[in-house]
Amino acid sequence: MLQLSSNSSLWVEIWQTSPNSKSEIVCPLLLQSPVIAVLITAMTSSDREWILAAYLQRKIFTGLTTIDGKPDAKLNFSKKLWLNKLQLFTYSVKCEYELSANCFIYGNGINLTVWEYTGEIN
Repeated sequence: MLQLSSNSSLWVEIWQTSPNSKSEIVCPLLLQSPVIAVLITAMTSSDREWILAAYLQRKIFTGLTTIDGKPDAKLNFSKKLWLNKLQLFTYSVKCEYELSANCFIYGNGINLTVWEYTGEIN
């Protein structure tokens, strides 16, 4: 069972962006923690409680080369990001990885934030 500390100082904000188009956005940093938190927010309100805002994908670098010459592999299936819901993601394979998001909502007032857990994981 995964055990994390409830100490908020062990979470480091590593990426914040405002999607401005309906396309893939890629985090400019490689992550290492197998635990991240993600929040996508909007200034507008909605009557619907759950709104699908984006899909989050994780890519690792294996050193293996594909037909198109890119040395990467996508892990897991895309994870749904719900609007205005803080979500925690855990990964069992520990390695450096890249995050990307395919956003369905974008424009003024939309923000995507990612935190990486830096504490000890038991």
